[in-house]
Amino acid sequence: MRLRSLTLLLIWATAIWAQGFVVVEKETLFWVPDEQQAERVSRAVESIAKSGLANADNIFFENTDSGWCIGYDTITLVCYPKSMGAKGESLAQAACFSLQKYLASPPKSNKTTWSQFGKFIIAFISPVIYILILLLLNAAVKKLTKFLLYQEGKLIKGVKLGNLTVISARDEVKFWIRVVQWLRIAVAAILFYAMLLVIFRLYPGTQNLADSIIDATLDFLKRAGTVALRIVAFGIGAFLLYLFTRVVLKIVDLFVRYYQNKETLSIPPELVKHIGLWVKVLVVVVIIVIFFALIPGEGNHLALSASVAVIVVIGLAAVPFIKQYFAGFTIFFNHLIRPGDRVFYQDRWWEVEQVRPLYVVLKKPGNGEQAVVLCHNLLESGIIRERKSPPEENQE
Repeated sequence: MRLRSLTLLLIWATAIWAQGFVVVEKETLFWVPDEQQAERVSRAVESIAKSGLANADNIFFENTDSGWCIGYDTITLVCYPKSMGAKGESLAQAACFSLQKYLASPPKSNKTTWSQFGKFIIAFISPVIYILILLLLNAAVKKLTKFLLYQEGKLIKGVKLGNLTVISARDEVKFWIRVVQWLRIAVAAILFYAMLLVIFRLYPGTQNLADSIIDATLDFLKRAGTVALRIVAFGIGAFLLYLFTRVVLKIVDLFVRYYQNKETLSIPPELVKHIGLWVKVLVVVVIIVIFFALIPGEGNHLALSASVAVIVVIGLAAVPFIKQYFAGFTIFFNHLIRPGDRVFYQDRWWEVEQVRPLYVVLKKPGNGEQAVVLCHNLLESGIIRERKSPPEENQE
C-alpha cells in the first residue's frame, strides 16, 4: 500500500514537473517554474532557431537582484528566483548549457515543405530567366544596330549649324550605336542586381541583408529621381530661354536689314550692321546672366559673378574697337577727308578713294595701287591733306 502511494506521488510530481519544461521541435531543453512561461520561452527559442541568425555566443547568464537570469542578445528568457537557493543557480546553469548546445547545432527537419520547394524552384529558375532575357536583349540590340546603319543619310543626317557640319552622319550613327550598347549593359546589370535581391530575399539568413539593400536602393532612386526632375526642369527652362534668345536675335536682324535698306538714313549701312552685332552680343549676355540666376542655391551669386566677368572681358576686348570707331566717327562725321582728296601717308601721297567709319581706302596715283588704312592709324600718323577743289571753283 505504501509502495503504491509512493508510486502515485512520483507520477503526480513528474506530471507537474513536465508541465514546466521548454520543448522546441520535440526536444526538451530545460525546466522553468511556470507552464505559461515555458510556452512563451519555447516560442521565443523556436523563433530564434528558425530565423537563421541564431548564435550560441549571444546567450548570456547573469546574477541579478531578482535571481539567476538567462537571455539571448538583449532578450531575457527566464529568471530563477533567489528563493530557490543553490538549486535555482544549478537549474540556471543547466538551462544556459542546454540552450547553447541547442542553438549551436539546432535539429534539422528532414521534411521538405512546399514553401521550401517553391523557394528552391525560384532560386533555380531566376538565373535561367536572366540568361533568356540577355539573349533576347542581344538579339534586339543587333537588329537595332542594323537599323541604325541603314539610316545613315536618311533619318540620321548629322548635326549642322548653318553651313558648318558639327557632327557628320557617320559619327552620329556611331554615337547612337554606342548609346544602344551602353543601354544593353545597364539593363543587364540592373536585371542581375534584381535577381540577386530576389534570391537573397528567399532565405532567412540573407533576408535582412536583402531588405537593407532594397531600402538603400529605394532611397538612392528617390534622391536620383529628385535630382533628375530638377535637371529636367532646368533643361526645359534653358530651352525656353534659348527659344526666346533666337526670337530676339531674329527681331534684331529684321531691324538691321530694315535700316540698311533705308535710303534716307544718315548712318552708313556698315555702321548699322556693327551696331546690330553689338546688340546681339548684349542680348546673349543678358540671357546668360538670367540663365545663371535660375540655378537653385547659389544662382544669384553665379549670375553676379558671370555679369562682372562678362563685363570685364567685353570691356577689355572692346577697347581696340572703341578706339577704331571713335577715330572713324571723327574722320567720317567731321569730313576731315573726302573721296578725291590727297593725303600724305607713309612718306608718299595717296588719293582718297573711299571713306568708311572704320577704314579709309587709299589709291596711289599712277599705278592704281590701293591700301586699306584703319582710321585710328591714319589719325595717329597725322593727316596731311590736299583737298580737291570743287568743280565750280576750278571753272572759275
